[in-house]
Amino acid sequence: MVSVIDQIGYGVSAVYSFYTPEPGLNLGTFNVMWQIELAKALDLKYLYLGYWIKDSAKMAYKTRFRPHELFLNGVWTAAQSHRSCRQDALFSQDKIDCLD
Repeated sequence: MVSVIDQIGYGVSAVYSFYTPEPGLNLGTFNVMWQIELAKALDLKYLYLGYWIKDSAKMAYKTRFRPHELFLNGVWTAAQSHRSCRQDALFSQDKIDCLD
């Protein structure tokens, strides 16, 4: 597994990660857990997981980490489970349906 990360201000930013998929292993989740521990060890408050594409099954693991926020219209906003969100709500004026 290779992870390119940056330490920025008060957090760790996950720039890019890649690995050879292994059946039965959740390497994306493992990588996030490792990054959380790294942020804690460095006494940093935030981990930025980067882009999340709601229709990408490969990125679905990112929504399982709580609490999490979305950067919408230039503002960090607390998010709840996206499974209950309307399909178009995250990137529209109706995004409030998906927020705590």
